[in-house]
Amino acid sequence: MLRTSIFAITIGLAALLLFTLEAVIGKQLLPLAGGGPMIWNTCLVFFQIALLLAYLCSHLLSRYCSFRVQYTAAISLLIVGIWGPFYIRYGIISTPGVSEEPQLWLWCWLLTAVLVPFVSLGTLSTLLQQWWTRKPSLKGPYPLYAASNFGSFLGILAYPLFLEPLLVLSEQRLFILITMIVIAVLVGICILCSFKIDNIHFETIESNHNDSENSDLRKIWSLLAATPSSLLLSITAYILTDISAVPLFWMLPLLLYLGTFVYAFSALDSVKLSLLGRITAFLSLPLIVVFVTDANHPPYILIPLHLAAFTFACLYCHCLLVSLRPKNLLKISEFYLWIAFGGAMGGLITLLLAPLIFSIQLEYPIGFILVCLFRAYQKDLHISYIAVLKALSVFIYIVGGTLILQNFIEPKFEILFLGIIYIPSGLIVLNTITKPLAYFLMLSVLLIAGLSVPSGLGSKLATHRNFFGVTRVTTKNGFNRIVHGTTIHGMQKRDRMHACEPASYYHKTGPAGNILLSEDKLRQKVLVIGLGVGSLACYARSTEDWTFFEINPAMESIARNDLLFSFLKNSKAKSISISRGDGRRLLSQNIEKFDLIIIDAFSSDSIPAHLLTTEAFKIYFDHLNTNSKLLIHISNRYFNLLPLLSKIPALFNKSGFFREESYVSALDENEGKVPSLWVLFSSEQSADNLKEWQTLPESEIRSWTDDFSNPLELLKIFN
Repeated sequence: MLRTSIFAITIGLAALLLFTLEAVIGKQLLPLAGGGPMIWNTCLVFFQIALLLAYLCSHLLSRYCSFRVQYTAAISLLIVGIWGPFYIRYGIISTPGVSEEPQLWLWCWLLTAVLVPFVSLGTLSTLLQQWWTRKPSLKGPYPLYAASNFGSFLGILAYPLFLEPLLVLSEQRLFILITMIVIAVLVGICILCSFKIDNIHFETIESNHNDSENSDLRKIWSLLAATPSSLLLSITAYILTDISAVPLFWMLPLLLYLGTFVYAFSALDSVKLSLLGRITAFLSLPLIVVFVTDANHPPYILIPLHLAAFTFACLYCHCLLVSLRPKNLLKISEFYLWIAFGGAMGGLITLLLAPLIFSIQLEYPIGFILVCLFRAYQKDLHISYIAVLKALSVFIYIVGGTLILQNFIEPKFEILFLGIIYIPSGLIVLNTITKPLAYFLMLSVLLIAGLSVPSGLGSKLATHRNFFGVTRVTTKNGFNRIVHGTTIHGMQKRDRMHACEPASYYHKTGPAGNILLSEDKLRQKVLVIGLGVGSLACYARSTEDWTFFEINPAMESIARNDLLFSFLKNSKAKSISISRGDGRRLLSQNIEKFDLIIIDAFSSDSIPAHLLTTEAFKIYFDHLNTNSKLLIHISNRYFNLLPLLSKIPALFNKSGFFREESYVSALDENEGKVPSLWVLFSSEQSADNLKEWQTLPESEIRSWTDDFSNPLELLKIFN
């Protein structure tokens, strides 16, 4: 019992540190690579590949090398890995080109700075389990794999709740260093414990379990590992696009993903797979409807739906995977190797291949449909004619019903319209849930039919997918709209393409219009970080030079397309220039000074945390002329950023004001105006000349820096 406890603690602590290292790396990369969901997804895929390499090393060592070679290699890797925290901080100082997409730089950085410490920790789980089997056990070492995933679970949970709020990055790196040393000591104890076991036990295990595994089983192991891995990246991109690109929300899907591993390898054969499969199939249905309709309200229902469906899908795959585990303990390392291979392949396909095949994030619903297909494993693969007829009726009803009803139901009754279309269709699909193959067919038809008709955000005019996500232009109710994630980021009336009348957050009667229409004779040079569709360019005067910084090349392509949006074309500005790259880094390398800087760089409701740190504000104010202004757009469904920005005036001797418009009249709504919240920093001491602006309130929260941020306290549920 004591021996097992020592092994479990060592494996769990190594896994905890492994995922703490992931979070620290992700947080450190944000200011360098410009934020965004694909940075973390790239890191996730890299970590999966590094874990595959670690498992391959463990497999080769345990299969072909003596115990002495195994522990010598493990200790050697740990000694080299201990230098990781130093190298992470000081060894890599280069940054990607400001006008380049950072994928190649990101991979090079991760390979040179993180690979060795990550592999040194990753090899321990399988090797220690193999050493543990030198003494026979009825259950085998699989509970130790649960301990590994539990350690990973704790590492992910501990980072946003404890390490991130309490320690700056340099202190987090010190924590990694100390923990690496502790792990090295524990591994030494495990080696001593393993020396005391007579090798005959290990040979007995081999002779008693010399069963041969079907080669097809390896493919199934990989597929069952690859699908949840793909779903992990897909849901992470969804959450980071629509909520926040900060470690707290990077960790949430990964936390659930690993939690299902913990449960699956702890419960072993006590799980009722049929029930799990039925729940997964049931949750997949509304999720696919949400996907095809582009539903984004209410978030307190939709986000739990996504997370619940993801959790049960992973749980079903991992429990099915455990039920197919090898009985031969000598094949443990091979089993874990194929799991790691599947995880890496699922991540690579989602990160690199899916964007080349699909213009939207179609791999996300396909993943759930594939999980529903797994329910047909080792069952009769038969689809009745009735099921085919039901699928055909669903397709005809959705497509035909949409074409007919859209001419009779007004846009304001959109929920009623969607209910009439999708509730009957969903009930027909649900009727086949007990027949896995028929249900798979019905979900596939539902997805195809839903994508064949206009979504809740309108008919698609253009779609761009790149490293920064999916950007679409849709048309609805007489407006062209640009959509990133599920959030509208600008719109223009189709019958006023000849004019320059900003809508949405930038309406003339809103906070932005109030500042930009004010008589400011000193204003000659304006900088906007975040192009969108160029709505703010409508406020430019013929004497002004306007500069836009935009990190997403798709945004510039859309804004310059006069057939989609004509704000840039119709602007009165003396000159308009657009530079591509991260706004903060572009500005830090710019020697010009401006009379007004506008920060409008939030993609969907995601917080670009590196644009809100003290270091970032120093850059902004250093590039402002005397008596100039800094205007920031902070409208957000999930976070209240006012307390954070309320710390800025005292730090930089500025005055801070805010204006929130939470109510929009029916007349303004017809003109495309939406609620918004803006913050203004200037040298003026009062808001007397600013209509409806208020002084920023005092705040007790800690300011963010490049080394510290705590987004949890800004969530609106806590404010």
